[in-house]
Amino acid sequence: MTLHQQWVAFLTIVTKEVRRFLRIWPQTLLPPAIQQMEAEGTPAQLQDLPPEVQSVITNGVQRIQQLEQQLRESEPERQKLQLEQR
Repeated sequence: MTLHQQWVAFLTIVTKEVRRFLRIWPQTLLPPAIQQMEAEGTPAQLQDLPPEVQSVITNGVQRIQQLEQQLRESEPERQKLQLEQR
C-alpha cells in the first residue's frame, strides 16, 4: 500500500468516526451528565439543563412521538397485509 493510499484510508476512517460521534454525542454524553446531576442531589429537570441540551432532548422526544404515530398509522396496513398473506 502506497503512502497516498494509506493517507486516504486514514482520512476515510477519521471522517467516518467524526461523523458518527457528531450523530450520537447526545446518547454518549447526556446520560452520564444527568446521572451526575442526580448523584449531587440536583434535580434533573428539563428547565435546569442548558438550552442546548434542552433542545436535543426536546427534538429527540418529538422524533420518538413522530415514529410512534407512524407505527400506529401503519399498524392496520400491516395487519391487512398479514391477513392477505395467509
